[in-house]
Amino acid sequence: MKINKNLRHSNSEPLQLQYIKHVMAENSESGSDPKDIIENVSISAAEGIRGDVTGKKYDMPEAIKMNDKYDKLAAAGYFRKDPHENKLSASEAVIAMATGADAARYHKQDPELIKHYQKLRTKRNKILNQIKLEKIRKNKLLENWGLKKKDPDLKAKMRKWIQEADEEKLQNLHQSFRILSSSTHFRNGFRAPYLSRDNNLSKILAETNFEYDSSYSTFSNYPIKNKMDVQRVLKFYDSSKESFKLPYIEEGIVQIPLNLPDDQILVDIENFSSPLIFKVWRKILLKCIKENTIFVLQLHPERFHLVKESLVGLLVEADKYKIWKVNMHEISEHFKQYNKIPEEYCGGLCITGDIDVLTLEDYFLMYGN
Repeated sequence: MKINKNLRHSNSEPLQLQYIKHVMAENSESGSDPKDIIENVSISAAEGIRGDVTGKKYDMPEAIKMNDKYDKLAAAGYFRKDPHENKLSASEAVIAMATGADAARYHKQDPELIKHYQKLRTKRNKILNQIKLEKIRKNKLLENWGLKKKDPDLKAKMRKWIQEADEEKLQNLHQSFRILSSSTHFRNGFRAPYLSRDNNLSKILAETNFEYDSSYSTFSNYPIKNKMDVQRVLKFYDSSKESFKLPYIEEGIVQIPLNLPDDQILVDIENFSSPLIFKVWRKILLKCIKENTIFVLQLHPERFHLVKESLVGLLVEADKYKIWKVNMHEISEHFKQYNKIPEEYCGGLCITGDIDVLTLEDYFLMYGN
């Protein structure tokens, strides 16, 4: 579908046509123009006023104009409306950052908003304080993940599991299996701490009653913001550069590779907004459909509230296709007999949970003293 380049957004242009142009531009289709992208614009202490999709910097009048376009499409149901509960919209930020007189000059078209000036100033200060605390927490996490120098032996401590002798690993796995199998929710699956696997892991797991393992990871590329930190994390995980790898049998154990980036990378390392996280995961899902494979997403309980909207968006997107929505046990049972996903599906989606903090020792390793 080609759009006449002479046609640009206008107030009289139908919303449906605006949205079609936006989708074409977002996916870089032939005949599209990047100027047709419509995005929510927000403010952060670190990034300033930026678009949530493109990352483009906006000045205040441009931001207000773009948010007006976005809000109209959101009100018509084309976008999921961000209620701005935990951040200022660009329009609110203009008022909160300026004097009353400056705000009035910027917002002659909306004088009612000026009445809330003090309220917005308070909201802004609260948000900036939250950002400051989040930055402290993130720096602590980066230190504890070995991305900032703190303890030269930290990586060894976090991956001490892999340094155990095979006999010790086997003994610990047998003990773990006995304890966990008493739970009605236990599914005979394993994922190594911090994805720290070695060449003998499948062989050792095969000597226990575990049936599948999900310690191998692949990585789907996306526009990375903090390249050095992300690369360090991928190296830490020994992640493969493959986008996907179908489950396979190794030493009698079904290996179910998970796909990165996960919530830890996108939230703690990249500091991505919810719309950007959704955009990354949607791209992985669409590539999974194209390659007729499974998207295995790893999530952590401590970040559920930060990726809730992204996850809901991913599930809504998956409902548009004939997707095999499946759990790890079902994948394991299927791939014991077959080497591809069921023929009636165009791709698969498996959402898995990962618990980083299980003991006090884990907590102190992850979050510091």
